[in-house]
Amino acid sequence: MGKRALVLAGGGSRGAYQIGVWKALRELGINFDIVTGSSVGALNGALMVQGDYDAAIKLWENISSKDVMTDILSDDDLSDMDTPTVWRNFVLDVLEQGGCDITPLENKIRSLLDEKRFRSSPVDYALVTVEYPLLKAVELTKEQIPEGQVCDYLLASSACFPAFKVKEINGTRYIDGGYHDNLPMNLAQRMGAEEIIAVDLQSMGIIRKPKIDPDKLTLIRSQWNLGPFILFDKTYARRNIALGYLDTMKVFGRYYGWSYAFLPEDCKNTVPQLLTVLINTMAQARLHHLPLVNTLESSLYRSILKHFESLDIPEEQVSIGQIFLRMAEHAGEIFHVDPTEIQTFSRFHETILREFHEVRQEADLSLQGWSSIPKIIEELKEHDRMYICVYLYEQLQLLFLQEDSPKNLLLFVPSFPEELQAAWYITLLERMGQPLAPPELF
Repeated sequence: MGKRALVLAGGGSRGAYQIGVWKALRELGINFDIVTGSSVGALNGALMVQGDYDAAIKLWENISSKDVMTDILSDDDLSDMDTPTVWRNFVLDVLEQGGCDITPLENKIRSLLDEKRFRSSPVDYALVTVEYPLLKAVELTKEQIPEGQVCDYLLASSACFPAFKVKEINGTRYIDGGYHDNLPMNLAQRMGAEEIIAVDLQSMGIIRKPKIDPDKLTLIRSQWNLGPFILFDKTYARRNIALGYLDTMKVFGRYYGWSYAFLPEDCKNTVPQLLTVLINTMAQARLHHLPLVNTLESSLYRSILKHFESLDIPEEQVSIGQIFLRMAEHAGEIFHVDPTEIQTFSRFHETILREFHEVRQEADLSLQGWSSIPKIIEELKEHDRMYICVYLYEQLQLLFLQEDSPKNLLLFVPSFPEELQAAWYITLLERMGQPLAPPELF
């Protein structure tokens, strides 16, 4: 049986996500023979090689920026680090200082790393760093790291220049491994891996795609923003641990979904109900607005398929259940359903409808009187996604009334595809509790 590698990306504070992945892999009984990592992935990987799961959980669940660096910005500025202006000002400040001092991180690593246990582990390991200023890639297995210098090279791999100071070892300066390969899958292959589980934190850095059978590569990444890479905060970290855990369980089939985690049996019971409502609802709408409804259905279907195209899932492999699930997730995202919990449809729908009705009750939909669709679209863009969804929901209801003519909803699809999908899904939810009379055919 071929070797399996766990490949861990760099991404600063987003590294908590990888600990959630590890939690799920342990629960699933999935082991690995090789760990490769860059930056925070190298740090987490060292703890995994040691088998220090409890220590890793404790570290991330209680982390703060002061545990990582000194001379830091305020928490407000750190939380806005993904904003270009804040990032530019931060870079200018740290360049003047030569980078943030990460002595607290160094002290933390030295307290957690047991080099003897690390080296004696049967799990192979390698990290990536980069010589500075030559920008020469350095890839080191644990056998190639000089005795007594594992911590130093972990810090070298994690030296996120220019945010952090460069790391000097024996007269050579090093910076973050992400400058060469932020997700070192090729390195894992060179170490003998035939199967790869890669955890991508979707942060800055170069990613070099491996030449590998797609069936041998399992990619785990979040549908959610994992937060500013330099904001080390226990609230963010605990959220990201939960997301990493649930995403891994979904990848390996324990739950269904992409943004949310649904119980498989619950999906199988709920989708037929939704399909019945959809068939009845579409039949009713076609009685009054046949051409518009047919074209709208086709347009919405194509917009949903774009999600599956991004996941490299061919159209012929997309099921009706997956389509309903993606529509449901858009509604959940828009109305702020918590993605860190395992969902049942009853609770999921209850949360969506409660938030939807609160917004609907307070929303001023006076722009419905506007005659120009382009003007309405521009006006809608000034509102939040919940308002947009409510507006589109109201337009959809006109499809079921013979005497009213709805706005040309097709024109909204390019600008608000997800909001329109969510509005359609909420329409189905509102009708699920109603008796399903057969459509009037004569």
